[in-house]
Amino acid sequence: MGANGASIKQRLSDQMLRPNFPVSMQTMRSQMHFHDIAPGSIIRLDDVVIETIALNRPNGALGYRITWNGSSVVYATDTDPSLGHLDQGLLYLAHQADLLIYDADYFCYANANDADQQLLPWKAGTEVAIAAQVKQIALFHHDPNHEDDFLDQVEAELKVSLPTVQLAREGSNIQVLSKSLPVANG
Repeated sequence: MGANGASIKQRLSDQMLRPNFPVSMQTMRSQMHFHDIAPGSIIRLDDVVIETIALNRPNGALGYRITWNGSSVVYATDTDPSLGHLDQGLLYLAHQADLLIYDADYFCYANANDADQQLLPWKAGTEVAIAAQVKQIALFHHDPNHEDDFLDQVEAELKVSLPTVQLAREGSNIQVLSKSLPVANG
């Protein structure tokens, strides 16, 4: 349930109304099942395990760890970072993950007073990755007004403290499986 008591089904139904979408959920011809997920939930789907935590966000947000076949990916969007103060729940969730996908925040550099403040969201992400012993981190949610050269410079600065950091790019692929899977013959 959301902070206002609405279920995920109600939230999605409300979002699918005009002016956002021309077709309501009720007119879709599919069988839909909704499950409300709360912080601390552990969901098992065959051999996939999904764990959730509450992220540091005034209106609430969930972080997810998805584990399958010995590999895990953590997705942490809409979290409000602060340098020097690590979110203990996120550290727990991300501990030794193969990949942390972290919200680098849609940050306006024009309003930043110094270099540390300018890199706050990205540096906070790398601090979490280092402390949680994450193998790789992909930072996303970039300001579309930033040129590629600027983002390349930011990535290079971050790689000094964490060589496995990368800024997410459209169409990029990241290897996360920690062991080979059997190949089916056929």
